[in-house]
Amino acid sequence: MNGAQGLRERISLRTKAAIDRLKFKPKRSGAAEANVLAISDLHLGQDLRRGVKRAPVPHQDGPLAALLDHHATRWEEGRPWRLVIAGDMVDFIRMTVTPEPTEVVPFDVTPAERLGGLYPEPAKAVWKLAKVIERHRIFFTRLASFIAAGNELVIIRGNHDQEWSLPRVQEVLQSALVEFALPLRASGPEARAERERQRQAFVARIQFCDWFYLEPGRLYVEHGHLHDEFSSVADFDRPRGAPVLHESVSTRALRLFGNRHDGLDMNDLEQWSLWDFVRWASKSGELGGILRDYLGMTARLLSYSLRASVKTMAKSLRRLARFSRALAVDDGRVEKLRAMLRGVREDHEALAPDLLGLLQPPAEESVLACAQMLYVDRVLLGFAVAGGITSCAASSLALHWRAGGLALVVMVALGLNYLLSRGREIDSHPKLLRAAHRVAVLFGVDYVVMGHSHRAIDQEVADGTRYINLGTWLAPSRDEQGVLSFPHLVVVGQNAVLRRWYEERRESVVA
Repeated sequence: MNGAQGLRERISLRTKAAIDRLKFKPKRSGAAEANVLAISDLHLGQDLRRGVKRAPVPHQDGPLAALLDHHATRWEEGRPWRLVIAGDMVDFIRMTVTPEPTEVVPFDVTPAERLGGLYPEPAKAVWKLAKVIERHRIFFTRLASFIAAGNELVIIRGNHDQEWSLPRVQEVLQSALVEFALPLRASGPEARAERERQRQAFVARIQFCDWFYLEPGRLYVEHGHLHDEFSSVADFDRPRGAPVLHESVSTRALRLFGNRHDGLDMNDLEQWSLWDFVRWASKSGELGGILRDYLGMTARLLSYSLRASVKTMAKSLRRLARFSRALAVDDGRVEKLRAMLRGVREDHEALAPDLLGLLQPPAEESVLACAQMLYVDRVLLGFAVAGGITSCAASSLALHWRAGGLALVVMVALGLNYLLSRGREIDSHPKLLRAAHRVAVLFGVDYVVMGHSHRAIDQEVADGTRYINLGTWLAPSRDEQGVLSFPHLVVVGQNAVLRRWYEERRESVVA
């Protein structure tokens, strides 16, 4: 068999496999093993920032504790609850507190970390998690009681808590929950043996997911940040225990800018325009520092993006040069994803390439995307407009010619601004909506659940499939009477309902 014929046969096999995947129709699931209680975007530890006045008790703790107490022993249809936290449970990114100079820690703190927060290294992540557990002791104590009552916990990684991929961080959480739920009351060998048996059974009910949680035919849950190029990372499947985690463009921007200005509310930035930033900067009283940090962040991120873009282009060229050989070799990421899907249901492993194809390439691989995120394109347009206006005003041409030139500059600037606005999609909500539709078609589940966008919604995205976003517990919403409520999803059997927990009434109500 010559090389050309072999290449044609491999392409034919690949094409047939792709067609077979398109014909794949997952079967609806049977009886569920557990009912599901899902929440997202708790952002625990978000207020652990230097110079920030903190309330004695975090606002999330009381409602979360009450929600868990309410469900802990109220099992529906005789099945326990599986609490799925769909990402951003802990906000490792926004924490800017660092060890005191007199505190003995197994790591060094750089000047940059004093300003923007500790880097995502194992020892530093463990220190931050310990601070979060101490700050939210009420919640973690009730969470331990919830698991001890026979329920389960599933934690999905989000873009603010990638540190869950570090084994040591997982162990710290497990150990803390065990201590809360199973305090050692006796020191005899029999008591220790019994406690060890209980500890193993307790830890077995805690699961960590790197990307998604899937119940075939019924439920698919992920955080959603991997469909947002500004929060996505290229190495979401990096080996566990890697010394330093890869950070997305938005995370780097937070460290270089957002974390250095405590007066900047980072929760609504996706909806901000350039003029919102200008108004905030002008009112802050630290315009010089803001401008310095913005220019420094812009230079570093664009430089980083340029390097990443060159590496990506070089990798693509190498793959193109080895085109025939690449067709016969499966990508390592596809194999890892196949193993994950095989662990859920064997016939799902064929969906791995298609699922991987749903992910957005990280914005770091596009200098233009980074420039749009940082408003560099608008700043350059502003300078160009200012230059054009100055040229028209200083021209020696007749007044009507200068007026015409000025009008032309304004019209061109407005047109370019419109085009740039259409190309700048920072808001994650429409991206998650599109991704939910594709996931629904791919897996054929009844419900696709995400977080990340902080918008609690429930709507149909495909025939028989509903997209549910879990919203956030970071900033509770109020109803028409001004009563605080918190979104959560309750799945019993094949029925899922987006509900709200009303703290004052201690009850769960359909949203």
